[in-house]
Amino acid sequence: MHGVNFLAPPTGTSVVTIQDLTPLAHPDLIEPAVAAKAPAIRRIIDSDAWIHTSSQAVANELADLGRAERVRVIHHGLRPPTPTEPGTGIKVAGFERYVLVLGTTERRKRVPAIVAAMTAVDNEIGLVIAGPVGNDEPAVDRAIADAGLGDRVQRLTTVDDATRDALVHDAAVLALAAEYEGFGFTPLEAAAVGTAVVATAVGALPELIGDLLDLANPSDLNLGPLLAAACEDPTVPAAVTGRLRGLTWTAHADAMIKLYQLAANS
Repeated sequence: MHGVNFLAPPTGTSVVTIQDLTPLAHPDLIEPAVAAKAPAIRRIIDSDAWIHTSSQAVANELADLGRAERVRVIHHGLRPPTPTEPGTGIKVAGFERYVLVLGTTERRKRVPAIVAAMTAVDNEIGLVIAGPVGNDEPAVDRAIADAGLGDRVQRLTTVDDATRDALVHDAAVLALAAEYEGFGFTPLEAAAVGTAVVATAVGALPELIGDLLDLANPSDLNLGPLLAAACEDPTVPAAVTGRLRGLTWTAHADAMIKLYQLAANS
């Protein structure tokens, strides 16, 4: 049995995916209903089930909590982008050049830090925040007002996959200021299609692209210099896109099958 979340009952021959340890490590960053799931994660850690994580960072956290055995790191795959008409992202964004923030405005994403960093880039570059309203939306609104960005911001709370992919493809830079991530899909998907990335060193980013891109320390919220540099030269090294092509769901599935076999025979 594979429990794709930590609510599945653990057994010695089961596999349970723990995407991240936010309820245990950062309960202050999430909604109380999510933080309340901490005991379920602890139950998995204390069991003899096999644990699948998508990053070495989470595996290291598990080891710090006393769970180093029966843990396997298998990276997620990256979804191939939806083909779209050239310039679709620019039309949706309303800017010829823009910085893209993608995802729910949760506190752990620290979107206000990106808003503040926009004051370091050219005034003709816009900011697009695309994703559902989260628990940090009021702080995002305050940051926009404090920075005086006004009409330089486009807020999109609902986008379909095709629009999302077009926004990623046409962005000058995709930015992620997260304090904590389990994997880090959005910067990896952006870099895979050649879009420049400014991101903190969280989740699987250090192990996958940290040797090729300059990732920010998660404790440093001054992302203005990095963002300005990326907007000035948004070139993504070919070595990055080449490496990320190997992150396929087929490769993920093959590795998971081997883990299932290992668990079944244990």
